[in-house]
Parts: sequence; structure tokens; C-alpha cells
Amino acid sequence: MPVNRSDKVFFDNMQTTAAKNPAPKPFDQMSIDEIRAGLDIFISLAGQKGAINHIESTVTTRDGYSIPIRIYNPEKNGPVFIYYPGCGYICDLFESNAIFASRIAQYADIKVIIPQTRLAPEFPLPKPIEDAFDIFKGVSSNSHKFGVDPNKIIIGGLSSGAHTAACISNLVLTEPHLKIYHQILYNGSYDLSHSTHEYDDYEKEDIMVNPDVVKFFMHKFWGLTEADLKNSSFSPYYSLTYGHLPSTSIIVSEYDGSRNDSESYSKKLRQHGKLANHLVIAGQTHNTALLRKAMSDGEDPAKVIADEITRVLHPGT
Repeated sequence: MPVNRSDKVFFDNMQTTAAKNPAPKPFDQMSIDEIRAGLDIFISLAGQKGAINHIESTVTTRDGYSIPIRIYNPEKNGPVFIYYPGCGYICDLFESNAIFASRIAQYADIKVIIPQTRLAPEFPLPKPIEDAFDIFKGVSSNSHKFGVDPNKIIIGGLSSGAHTAACISNLVLTEPHLKIYHQILYNGSYDLSHSTHEYDDYEKEDIMVNPDVVKFFMHKFWGLTEADLKNSSFSPYYSLTYGHLPSTSIIVSEYDGSRNDSESYSKKLRQHGKLANHLVIAGQTHNTALLRKAMSDGEDPAKVIADEITRVLHPGT
């Protein structure tokens, strides 16, 4: 099917506005502060919050930093979904991601934790990934404090958050006593070298996110070198072992600007018996989930993720 009408209208309006009010410099020449200055649109168009309770807490990282976390459905004990926010590793999109996470928590009726990890370029990779791993370890090791079942921890995320989760799933090799029950990866990048191109025509429809944008972020802000792009620490697609990975659900928007990554990583996981489910959300694009007030067509991606959580926790229902 074609790109959803609401996504297409949003892109057309965005391009019309840009033509009338051109940026003072090309995107690839902008500083990190200039890029961050235009992010208000995400919170204004994030959509409806889930009608549920939440509390604020922290987890201490390996270097003593206190990472803020928000816990939705804090009164529920048992399984938990740790959702890593999509932010390109550089943008503070915590609140818009939190709105999305609150809807997942409401639909799935379980506890959802979203952390506010540190950002590049102030903290280049792998620091944001290390923060995310420390969040997982902190919740798992203090399961009584957080009211979670350490054997039923699902991790996942959107965009860079999905990349984060995929990288964390490889890090458990270093601490095999830790257990990830399942991972749900949504619109992520898993091959930073972008070596596959079967879905290039689909990716071109996504005006906001594409491999060129990701490449720009990587080289200018993330602190990665060319040699890092095929390093499995940053590109899980190039992992040599898969036996340690949890079962995985990969969810991708039909016109996601990184769809090639989702499709190629799905194939690898399927070959190694780790792919539990592969879902394509028709007509949607990379940021449909975070701009839900504007990109309103089709099923809410929060509901798609919540349904997958329910399916994983209660197979056969």
C-alpha cells in the first residue's frame, strides 16, 4: 500500500514550510545545538498519553551517574518492558518517547520503564549503550526494589533505542547470569554500514529519516570511525554468534527510512532460530509512533508493540 495519507500530508507540509522558511545552512552543516533547537514539534505532536500512573526513580551506572527513569504502572509486579527511547543518540526526546511508552503500558497492562540515558556528542558511543546496559542490570539485580520478575524482563525500543536493545543483547555474553526474556526491536538500525539495499525504494519515501541522516549522526556526533561500522559492538548484524541472544520480535514500518536493516537482521535471526516474529506496519514511516497526533492513520504502533508483549508473555492466548 502507499504511504499513509496522514504521513504524506505531514511530509508535504514540512517541505512547504521549509521552502518558505529555508534553514540558514544545510542540515549536514548544523551544530548539535542547532539540530536540538528544532525538536519542539515532537512533544507538540506526540499524541495522547496513556491514562495510567507513573513514578520517577533512578539507577546508578558503573561510573556513579544517576540515570533518571520513569516507571509506568508502578503498582504492578511481575514482567516488565524496558523501553529505550528513540533519539538518534543526540536528541532529548525523552518526553515524547515517554508518551509513547505510557500508551504501551496501558495497552499491555504491565510495568514499563523508560530511562533517560546520556547523549552524544557530550557522551560519545558506547557511553549511551553502557548506560542502557547498566539500567538493565540495575533493574534485574534489584528486582525486589523495582517489583519486577528478573526472569521476565523484555527489552526493546524505537530507532536508536532498538539499536541500543540489540547491542545490549550481545553484551549479556559478558555477564551470563543476566537474563533477557525477549527483545522487541522497532524501526532500528542494526547494520551501520548499510550493506543491503533491497528496500531502498521504500526508504526513499521517508522524508525525515534515511541512511544519509544516520551516517551524518554517526560520523559527526556519535564518535564512531569507519572501522566501527562493521564492528558487532555497534552493528549487531555482524555478530558471529547468536546462541546467547533472546528470542526477538522485529517490527518495522513499511516505509521506515532504515527498513533494509530490519529486513536483513530479521533474515539473520531467522537463520539462527532467534526470530520469534517479524511484523510490517503498513503505510507508516519512521516517526509515526512519536508524531502520532499528526501521523494518525493505521493502528497505533504502541498497540502493535503491546500486543506483541502480550503474545510473548501469554503464548496461545
